[in-house]
Amino acid sequence: MLAKLKTALVLVIIGGFSGLAIWATNEATYETIIENARIKEENFYKEIFDLDSDFEIESEKTDTDGLINQEVTIKNKNTQEVIGIIYRGYEKNSYGDMTVLVGIDLDGNISKVIISDTSNTPNYVKKLTKSTDTVPSYIDHFANQSYDDFTIDSSTGASYSYGSVSKIVEAATNTYGGAQ
Repeated sequence: MLAKLKTALVLVIIGGFSGLAIWATNEATYETIIENARIKEENFYKEIFDLDSDFEIESEKTDTDGLINQEVTIKNKNTQEVIGIIYRGYEKNSYGDMTVLVGIDLDGNISKVIISDTSNTPNYVKKLTKSTDTVPSYIDHFANQSYDDFTIDSSTGASYSYGSVSKIVEAATNTYGGAQ
């Protein structure tokens, strides 16, 4: 009985120290994690509008149709001229969460669609984002289409994941159209 009590006490002490170490590590790295997430997001913005580093971000939280949770206006840092708007959308489907960025330029064309974060099945997401020299990816098909007249592919082989992307693109274009 005493041996079991000793073992239990040792396990409680090990558990306490482990919990304390995890908490301390989280506290020490929290700011770095937040900064890395911000840099990753800004790199997506650069990719969407093919930008260098001279841009400025104005962000506004929104809740449109429950899908779009942020509207980001991208401006030229020197001239303050608006380059475009990025809508960040989020949806939870049967395979996990998905965050999608939809960039729309000033002419009303979808500049690019990017899946910025997902817990969906990697193979399904890869089906949507993989492109070759001759065939663009399924989400690349949205690029250069007008916000008020775009097509959605109905046979991707990744129904839930592509369905989430399509819903977020549609919500983003509806939000953009409502702002016009």
